[in-house]
Amino acid sequence: MIPGPNQEVRTTRYLKSRPQGVYRALTDGRLLVEWFKPFGEDLAGAIVEPHRGGRFDLTLARAGAKLETISACVIDAEAPTRLVITTALGAEYRPTGAANPATLVIDLHEIASGTRLEAALMQAEGSEPSALASWDDGIAKLDGLSADISENS
Repeated sequence: MIPGPNQEVRTTRYLKSRPQGVYRALTDGRLLVEWFKPFGEDLAGAIVEPHRGGRFDLTLARAGAKLETISACVIDAEAPTRLVITTALGAEYRPTGAANPATLVIDLHEIASGTRLEAALMQAEGSEPSALASWDDGIAKLDGLSADISENS
């Protein structure tokens, strides 16, 4: 079951890549580091276990070489069509006590020209923007990266 915060932002993007390449770029920690740049900061590392209850940990490089890890939990993962993560829970559904919990739902649909990516970011009313909110900034780079993956697979 997906938590139901009362603030939701939806977006749809059309990508030239196939769902398999997009899904891999979303679930391979090494590839995430290449395109996911929360709030314009470099991602120092990522651990993704694309199964229910798995880890989705992003380590941000902060000024002064300080590292900060944002821990999330994979609620649902259906290769290559769906990925749902939340910062309200950590691996194995452990509560995290996140100050601004958020849930990101990404659905990938194969279309003739590639992939229709539909995403919903759900947050509690009045909460600060989640680190998950900035995933949208990297979609153009994600599309190029996942196209390369699809061609080389």
